[in-house]
Amino acid sequence: MKILPLEIYQAKKRIPPYVTRTPLVITHKLSDQYNSEIWCELETMQPTGAFKLSGATNAILRLNEDHRKHEVVATSTRKHGRGVAYAAREQGILAVICLSSLVPKNKVEAIKSLGSDLRIAGSSQDEAEAKVIRLTEEEGLILISTFDHPDVIAGQGRIGLELLEDFPELNCAVVP
Repeated sequence: MKILPLEIYQAKKRIPPYVTRTPLVITHKLSDQYNSEIWCELETMQPTGAFKLSGATNAILRLNEDHRKHEVVATSTRKHGRGVAYAAREQGILAVICLSSLVPKNKVEAIKSLGSDLRIAGSSQDEAEAKVIRLTEEEGLILISTFDHPDVIAGQGRIGLELLEDFPELNCAVVP
């Protein structure tokens, strides 16, 4: 799958009403420890606490009129599901989030609090993903994949653009 730079620029323009422009701050402790300037993008300041909101929001906003009439579905261990639930709620779309029974209760509750239809499906991420596939095939739900959806990837790419805007001399980015 090829994501064009234009798609990332368009996503960056599309999502600001729903996604926070997070600050880039220097971390003195790490900078001193590694004898280099180290800056951190504070994506924890997003309403959902993680960068995953960018991709989920872009994907939800890109749904065509027909798809907006359906529920969206995603599998998650926590952050993507929370992003999809939040973005769908903001657009008045119901989200079904499938999780395995291994997801910690506090993460389950965080997703549930956003009004999504939460479904525990098996004891592994693979089993939860299988449930999502069945829901798309049998009930026509619209899949918002956590890792291979072009609109999700383009939305996440806005962070790279912001890094370059905020710190043009950037020569290395470490992404965990």
